[in-house]
Amino acid sequence: MKKTRSKKKAAMIVLLSVIVFLLIGWWAFCVMMYNENFNVRGDSYEPLKLRTEDFDSLECKEYSFSSDKGQKLAGYLYSVGSDQHGIVVIAHGFGGGHNSYIDAAYFFAENGYYVFAYDATGCDKSEGEGVGGVPQGVIDLDHAISFAEDTKMSLMPNLTNGSDRLITTTMPKRIKNALSRTRLST
Repeated sequence: MKKTRSKKKAAMIVLLSVIVFLLIGWWAFCVMMYNENFNVRGDSYEPLKLRTEDFDSLECKEYSFSSDKGQKLAGYLYSVGSDQHGIVVIAHGFGGGHNSYIDAAYFFAENGYYVFAYDATGCDKSEGEGVGGVPQGVIDLDHAISFAEDTKMSLMPNLTNGSDRLITTTMPKRIKNALSRTRLST
């Protein structure tokens, strides 16, 4: 009887040790994956960058504004001509900066809207060691909207960073419309 209890106790200790080891291993794996994906800069691949010069009559004025930790973010106000009304704010997804969406900025600007785009923390011309994940994306978007505040505002976040769902539920009074767009790989 003593041997049976001793064996059960030993088996329980081994089982608990394996569970603890697996939990610690899973935690370490999650931390490693987070650091590899979010604690790195998300700079654009130079040959694929879109540029203002690629679009006829698109004008760009550069700005700088601060986000939550004082890091400077690069902002860009796009327009075509002088008959602009309202403003569309473009928030890019993970990896790269706003320049992946200059074609969208051109579309809205050509159709009479000012377009404010920005490079989020840790991307392209903005400061930061890493992108910081979805929470930092939402924080940066809030600071961008505050910077470009307008009475009738539209928002076009990239679907991949999740801020479209978060921002439209947390700040509905500041945003008139929300659109989502994602790029599909072929």
